[in-house]
Amino acid sequence: MHGCRKAFFPDSQKLLQHPNFWIADTAASIYVTSHKIELKNIRKMKQEVSLGDKSAIVANEMGDISAQMCDRYENIISKAKLTDVAMIQSEYKLVSCSKT
Repeated sequence: MHGCRKAFFPDSQKLLQHPNFWIADTAASIYVTSHKIELKNIRKMKQEVSLGDKSAIVANEMGDISAQMCDRYENIISKAKLTDVAMIQSEYKLVSCSKT
């Protein structure tokens, strides 16, 4: 991710669409992003991704993302590497809580 500077926590759901914000999703089976610029080690793929509204979209690329997790005071809590992140057209970035 791009780092922790200028972190903000408004009371609006617009935060969910911020490019540095990931949603932890217990129903997700894969990681997804719509921000290709973050992806490293990009690979071709063809995988159907089921969305929460029961629709489906095809992911044609995947890659890896290095990320930092921060608290609301911009302190780095942890660093992580997400592997096999599917690139899809979406307003949100999802982290699977169940992916192993």
